[in-house]
Order: sequence, then C-alpha cells, then structure tokens
Amino acid sequence: MPGRGTRAEGIGGRVLRRKLLAALAGIGELRPFRWPSARRHRITSLALAVLVVLAGILGYGPLTDGAADDVCTRQPVACGLVTNLLSSIIVAFLVSLLWIGTISRWIVLRRHLRRIRENPRRLGAELGPGTGADDFIEPPGVLAMLEAELRSGAAGVPLIVTGAAGSGKTMLLGRLAVRLAEQGLVPVMLSMRGRHPEDSVTALARATFLSQIDRFVTRERDGEQIWRKAADQRRVVVLVDSLDEMGSDIGFVDVRELTRALLDRVVDEDVGLVLAARPESLPAVLPGYRFPMPALPVEETVARLVEWGVPAPLGSELTTRLALHQVPFYAVLCRELALAELSEVAGLPGPVLGRRVALLDSVIARRTADAAVSEDTLRVLGSIAWTQIRFGHTVCGVEDYLSAGESPGLGRRPRNRGELLAVLRAAQSVGVLRMGLPQGQIAFRHPLLLSHVASLSVVDGLGSGRGRRFLAAVLARTVMREPIMALETALLRQPSPACARRLMSMAEELPPVAPVLRNLSLVNMLASVAAALSDRRLKRRCLRLYRRLWTGARPADRGAAVPYVGLLDVGRSGAFLWSILDLDDQYVARWACAQLLAEPDVERFMRLAEFVDGFTARMRAPDGPTEGSDIVERAFWFIPALADGLPAGPARDRAAGHLLELRRCLEQLTLRDAPGALGAESSLAQGYKLAAFRHPALPPDAGACELLRSGRFWYARLEAVQAVGRRLHHNPGDRRALGALRDARRDSHPFVRAMAALALRCADEPWSRLLWYSEESLSGSAVSALAPEALQLLGEVTLWLNHNEKAEQGKRDANSLRSSLPRCMSARASRSRLTADGPCGEECGFGLCPYTAEATGRHSRDLLNEAICRSIRQAGLRAGTPAWYDSSRRKEYTAIWKTLETFYQNRMR
Repeated sequence: MPGRGTRAEGIGGRVLRRKLLAALAGIGELRPFRWPSARRHRITSLALAVLVVLAGILGYGPLTDGAADDVCTRQPVACGLVTNLLSSIIVAFLVSLLWIGTISRWIVLRRHLRRIRENPRRLGAELGPGTGADDFIEPPGVLAMLEAELRSGAAGVPLIVTGAAGSGKTMLLGRLAVRLAEQGLVPVMLSMRGRHPEDSVTALARATFLSQIDRFVTRERDGEQIWRKAADQRRVVVLVDSLDEMGSDIGFVDVRELTRALLDRVVDEDVGLVLAARPESLPAVLPGYRFPMPALPVEETVARLVEWGVPAPLGSELTTRLALHQVPFYAVLCRELALAELSEVAGLPGPVLGRRVALLDSVIARRTADAAVSEDTLRVLGSIAWTQIRFGHTVCGVEDYLSAGESPGLGRRPRNRGELLAVLRAAQSVGVLRMGLPQGQIAFRHPLLLSHVASLSVVDGLGSGRGRRFLAAVLARTVMREPIMALETALLRQPSPACARRLMSMAEELPPVAPVLRNLSLVNMLASVAAALSDRRLKRRCLRLYRRLWTGARPADRGAAVPYVGLLDVGRSGAFLWSILDLDDQYVARWACAQLLAEPDVERFMRLAEFVDGFTARMRAPDGPTEGSDIVERAFWFIPALADGLPAGPARDRAAGHLLELRRCLEQLTLRDAPGALGAESSLAQGYKLAAFRHPALPPDAGACELLRSGRFWYARLEAVQAVGRRLHHNPGDRRALGALRDARRDSHPFVRAMAALALRCADEPWSRLLWYSEESLSGSAVSALAPEALQLLGEVTLWLNHNEKAEQGKRDANSLRSSLPRCMSARASRSRLTADGPCGEECGFGLCPYTAEATGRHSRDLLNEAICRSIRQAGLRAGTPAWYDSSRRKEYTAIWKTLETFYQNRMR
C-alpha cells in the first residue's frame, strides 16, 4: 500500500520540520530555570560521593604498594592521570559535601518561598478559615504599612490587625505572606483556633515551618538549621490568625484575658509578629500597634461584582444596602446567587444585618439543594454549634460531642455515630464544616457560619421552657461573641416581639457578673432588635438595663455601646445620653456620645435641646453658677456640627441659637476665671473641628477663624487651625481662611505656628497627610498616612498634653496659658530631663518632670505606646528638627523618643 506509506512519511516529515523550526526558534530564548527538588540533589550528590570514594580506593592502590617511583618512571603519563584523578576526586568530594550541606538548604528555602508566592493557601492547614475572599479587593494601604513596620520595627512588638468577623483579616494575612516571600522573608502562618495562650508562638511557628518543608529535606537536622539561620537573620515573620478563638483548659474565661496573656508572652518572642483579631477580643492596653481593617472602596467593590456578572446598578445597591465594602465575606457570597435572588435580598426592608442574614440563608439553601442535603442535617449541625458554644470553643472533637449532654430544644442530636459522620461529610461537601483538623476536631468554616447555623434553632428554643433554661445557662457563662450573633440573627430572620421579650427577661435575671452583661454585648443586641421591631416597651427595658450596668462596664465597652443607646428613641434616652456627657468619667465614652449627637438627627436633637436650654438659662443669670463647666464643654462638641448639618428649619435655627448662647456662656466662664474655662474653650474648638470634618465642603466657619485669633489656650487655637484648614481644602481661595491661617503663622506658641504651616498646604495637597481627626489617630494605621512633619507635631502635642495632665487644675491652667514649651521639650541640654529620676529645676517654671504617663483627670488620653514612639522617632529623622528645638541635630532631638520607646516597653512588661 504505497499510498498510505507515502502519506505517513509526509506527515512524519512535516512533524519533524515543525519540531526543528520550534527548536531553532527557541535558541536564545530565556526560560525560567526551575530548581529540582533538594531530595533529588541529595541523592545525586551522595551517589557521586560514593563513586568518588571507590575510584579513589582503586586508583590509590598502585601508588601505595611500595613501588610508586618505578610506576611513575615507567608510565609518567598514567601516573599524572592518576594523580590528577585523585586531586579531582578529593575536590569533587569536598564540593559534594558543601552541596549537600549549605547549597541544598538554600534550595529548600528558596523552593518553599516560591510555593508561598504561587499559592499561599497551600499553607492553609495552619491558617484560619477565612472568608473565601482570597481573590477579592485588597484593603487600601494596610499591607504597605505593615511591611514598613516589619522592616523598621523591633522584633517581638506585635502588629495587630483588627476587624469584625468577615472583614478580610485572613485574606490580608495571606496576601502579606506573598509580599514577604517576594522580599526574601520567611512568613509562617499560624492559627490559634483551639490553642491556648500558654503556647509559645515561636515554638508553634517552628513546628509549622518544619512540617511544611519536611517533604524537601531528608534529615530533621537540616530543617532545624534552616529555621535557626532564618531566625538569626531576623527573616522570620509569624502571621497569627484566629486570636479570638483561643481556648482555655479551665472552662469559660474572658477572651480578652486570654489575649492579654498571649500578648504578654509574645513581647519576648524574637520574631516579627502580625496578629489578627476582632476589636472586642483585645484588652484596652496593648504592647503593640493596632491596624484597623479599612473599608474597601465602594467603587472597586461594585466593579468586582460587575466582573462576576452582577449589573452595575444592582451591584451598587447591594454594596450600599448590605455594606459589602465593610465585610467582604458577604460580597463573595453574591457570586453564588441568581440575579433575581440578589435583587430580592437588596430590596428587603429593615437593618443591614437582616439583609445579610437573608443573603446567607439563600446561599445555604442553594448549596443544600444542589447537594441534596436534608433539613434534618441542618438541625444536627445546629446541635453541634450549640455544643461548641457550650464548651466555649469554636472547635470540638467528635468524641467530645458524642459524650456531651443534649442541647434541649436547640437542634437535634444524631441517633448514632454513623448518622453523625454522614452529617459531617454532607456539611463538609457544602462548605459549611471543616474536618481533618488536629486531634480529630471539627469546626465551622467561619465564625459567621457557626453563629448562623446556631440561629436556625433559636426561636424554637425560646418557645420551650427547657430551651430557655439551656440558653440562660449558656449566657450566664459564655464569653463568646457567637451566641449573641446567633440570637440577633434568629430574631431578625423571624421578627418576634414575644421571643425578644422572653430574651429580655432572661437578660434581666442574669447575674450582673455575667460576661455578656459586663461587656454590654447582650444589651446592645437587644437594643438593635428593639429598634428593628419598633417596640417601645422593649426599648424602655433596654434603657433601664443600660442604666443598671453602665458604671460596671469597661470604658471601651461603654464607648462601643453608645451608638446602640442612640437607637432607643424613647422619652428618657436623651437624659441618659446627656448624663454620659456629664457624668461619665472616661473620655472614650464621652467622645463617642458627642460624635453620635453630632449626627443630623432632628428627633434626637429635640430630645436633648431642653437640657441645653436649661443650662444656658442658668448660665445667663448675673450670678450664674461656675460649676457645670464640664457640661458646657460637652455641648460644644456637637452643637457646631448640628448648626451646620441639620436640615433647614426650626431645629437648625434652634441649634444655631444654642451655639450663640454657649459662646456667651464661655465668655462668662472666662470673665469669672471659672475652673474648666480653658477646657470649655478647647471643646468649642473641637466642636468646630468636628463640624469641619463632618461637612468639609461648607465655607470656613467665622467662629473658628475668630477663635483662632482670640483663644487663650494654645490647644484651642491649634484645633481651630485644623478646622479652618480642613475646609480650606475644598475652598482653596477663601480669603478669610487664608488670612486667619497666615495670621496663625505668627502665633506666640510654636505648636500653633507649625500647625498653621501644615494647614496652609491643604489648599494644594491632600488634607489627610497634614491634619488629624483627633489624637486617637495615634492608634492604628492613620499614623502611617500622615506626613512625617505632621506625625512629629502630633506626637509632641500628645506628649505635652499627657505631661501636663498630672498637674493640679490650677497649675495645669497656668501651664496651658504659656506661650513657651517646657525646657525638657525645647532645649537640647534639658531634653533628657523628661525621663530623669529627679524633678526638673526651678528654672523651668512648668514643674512637670519627670514624665510618668499616668493620667489623672477627666480629659486624660494616654495614647502613647512603644510602637507609636518608634514611629514618631523615625518621622523626626525624616522631617528634621522642628523650629521649637534649639539644635539642628536630628539624632539629639529624636533621642527622647527612643527613651520613651524603652519607657513604654518597660511599662507594658
């Protein structure tokens, strides 16, 4: 069959020609070299070494039999060859040993880092469950700030990423691992889920790292050497996830205490540390640096939804009504639903959380329907969720679950082990549960899934006496956030005033020492449900519960509870908010209350207006009282923002009248030289600043410009400068603002002059690099956004305020009126006096040293810590010495911040 053979030869020829052409085209092409595995290198090197030794033995025999000279005389060429062979053998043997040792370990580490860069989720066995948002939008700015701090910061100082459940903390750690690997650092991702604070983070990270490279090494000693060398070179960075899911062997312990115990230990770890946790899981004072997770850009969130097939109008509506830019966990779920279902979810009435619950309900329903999972499976999962909550952990073993008692009315117990395993496999198939964890433990894929599944049986449980008794027992002991979320989810899914009132009765009967009452989380949840149900009776009961528990709560919990108090629009809620401004002894709660009241809510303002009217009426009297200046200070915080932000009408006119009356009150306090008059003046400036930040597009306020020129307290003038500068950014040609700021450049106080120079730059530069919202900007990632000279000034201002806070009221007021700075902050020779052992000399006049950082008054804001002092010191090195310091040598100026860094480090430990 010649035709067929000829055709075959033709095809073969064409194939050969194509291969030749491809080979020729590839000549000179640079292709990435892929290192073979270290194990293959080791086998090859060992084989070569064995052959070399054998050849050496065979070749060396003739030369050592006593007739070496004769052999070399008769056969000089052969002798030379043998000698060269032996030399080559020895060199090759030594090189092979070097290859086996140093070079192969370098290849192992290089290969490990490449695997991290290619797919960080390969290391996910030790990483938290995450949101599944690995391919979602990168949070703006945080990664760069973490990298910068890791490069320049000291080992053992933790960087703590804070954010709500589902905000993308795990995603951030994964992306940070990739960036660190690209820079040659060695990231080790570690989950604290189910672990204990007594565990050493470095020891856990070392074990994790060795297990990850085990497949590339043949001897355990090699892995140890790789770890030791990387640690000695300060290349190891441990990324710790699920900090708030730690457990305790002694039962229910406040997670904040567990976190505090862990943080007290990690400050001694000699590795870089980045930890992720929810804000409510952290103690008030930290030995590290907070980096709050920022909200994602709304436009980019909508754009990503469009990439997934969601029309832009629907994507915009979903992002707005579900706040997807704040919690990417729910944004990722939108990929799984049809457009009709997404439109239905977006159009639901009620609070944001209610729409999120509906979204997750729809996703679980679709998954279970596709996998033919029965509803009975979800009931068993509900029983598992409540068992975990009962144990106080987010993980539990199969045997622990089977040996535990029943959860009455909350889910269904499986009939036997076989049914349980079938349920677990089904839950894993639909992405709800994780199996195969260490020690045979099981866990839900995410804390939001745990609370969501637990919520499915809450309404039935509240309807039975046994279920209510079980819930009361859990709430009396639990320190977890998940049961509170489960209760709120259930009551938003099935709004039931009767169930909400039963839960309120349970809360009222709980002992005051119950953790969910001490941290106000249960009351906050009930306030949210009462607002969603518009149940005034329930709101009044919530308000009474707040009044009973308020003084026993920690300051941070009170500050977090203020927005929930604002939901209680009943008769006496205004009086309670006013009492927070008046009586609360913690700045964080008062400032949170002022920011709430600054929102343009007409009804809330009208409930408070009578209190302002009553106070100003008393102050207008010729012999008006001098006490109560604290109240006028707090009113100054929010009245200017309301005068600018309320809609046109009687309420806005009344707010403008209040502002005029309060300014007259301030004049009377000043004329009487009443205690707190300077504090009231600074509060007025803070009010103008809050109004400017809330409504930046308005023209600069005439009152702020006037205060800038006439204020007695330098800090009040400095805040007024920022208020004018914030609005100058939107009104760069405003003559009144420019004139006031130019006048401030000639102010008698050096801090005010420096602030005015920064504010004038707002006409042409981004204001966020030059101004700060409040001194609380020192906490978290806002520090890195400031220009070095702005951060330097912010640090010096905060240091002065902290320093002056320990003085008595009379001395404090006198110091506040001075136009100069203490010698310890301005004179090179006296700079070290700040932290000296003895008091400063009489030549200073301020009489404040030594610095103690122990705040004593109601205005106290001790915001400095070790990491912040380091950042300010580095900013000073970049910005140069300020005008108020009598030397141009940067290292001398920043030496005090180095001292303060050590001071706060020792204070924390």
